[in-house]
Amino acid sequence: MTIPDAVDNMPTFEYYPFSNGQWLDEELRKVLSDAIDYRILPYIRDRYNCPSCSLATALIRRYMPGERRTHTVHFDSQAFVTVVVGLCDPDEFEGGLFLQPGPSASSRFFPRLEPGDILAHSFDIQHGVHVSKGTRYSLILWLTDSPQAAREQTSPWLDKMAGEGDPHAQHILAEAYEFGEAGRPRDLRKAFQLYSSSAESGHWWSMTSLAYMHQMEAEENDAGLPLDWATSVHWLRRAAQNDFAMAQRSLALTYLDGSTGDPDYLQAAYWMRRAADQLDVEAA
Repeated sequence: MTIPDAVDNMPTFEYYPFSNGQWLDEELRKVLSDAIDYRILPYIRDRYNCPSCSLATALIRRYMPGERRTHTVHFDSQAFVTVVVGLCDPDEFEGGLFLQPGPSASSRFFPRLEPGDILAHSFDIQHGVHVSKGTRYSLILWLTDSPQAAREQTSPWLDKMAGEGDPHAQHILAEAYEFGEAGRPRDLRKAFQLYSSSAESGHWWSMTSLAYMHQMEAEENDAGLPLDWATSVHWLRRAAQNDFAMAQRSLALTYLDGSTGDPDYLQAAYWMRRAADQLDVEAA
C-alpha cells in the first residue's frame, strides 16, 4: 500500500493484515494470532495495568533504497500502547526505529531489535524511523484500552489523561479536534485551548502547533480565534530554543519571508542550520 502517511503525507509501504479489531488476512492470522493473544497481550495488560487492552491494528512496514527511508518524529495518536516486532537481522541495515523522549534529536536512541524481539511504548513516547543503509521490515501493533475502542478507532484514554493535565495527552487530543480525527468532530476552539494548556506546560509540539494555528488564514478561522503572527513567532521561538527541529525550520522560514517585518537572512540561516544539524530532512 502506498497511500500518503498521516504523519508526513509521504507514500507508505505497508500492509494491514488486521484492522478495526478484526483479521483481514487469514494466512497471517494463523502465523501471528497465538503469539499476540498468548504472549504479547498478556504482557502488555500486566505491564500497563490495562486488563482490557486489545489489538486494534496490525501492519507490516518496509524501508528500502528507492522507497521510504525515514518516518519523521511523531506520537502514535491512535494507540494506547504501540508494540514493534523486529523482523530483520539488525546487521542488515543501519539506523531503524528510534525513540526520542525530548524535543532535541540529541535525546534520540536506536534500540537493537533481533528478529522476534518486541519493543513496547506508551502513546506519550515520541519516536520515528531513520534507515540510512539497507532494508528494514517490522511488524507494528497498535493497542487500545478496550475492544470497543479497537472496533470504533477511538482513544478514550486521551480524554481522561488530558483532563488530569497531562501535556502529551492534551497535545494529541488537540490534534484530533483540529483535524476531526479519532471519532471527534473538528473543533478549532477546543484544539486551541488544549494546545495552549499543553504549551504553557512546556510541551514543544504544542508550542509549534499553537504557532501554526496563529498563522491560520482568516477564511480558515471559522471559530473566530484571536490569532496573530507575533504570537506565532513567540511560540515558534520558544519551541526552537528547546531544540525542536520542526520549530527551528519553521522559525527560519518566518525570518526568511519577513512575515512580521523585514526579512532577517542571518537569523533564517542560523535556525535552518540548527534544524539541519538535527537531521531534519526538509531543512537539510
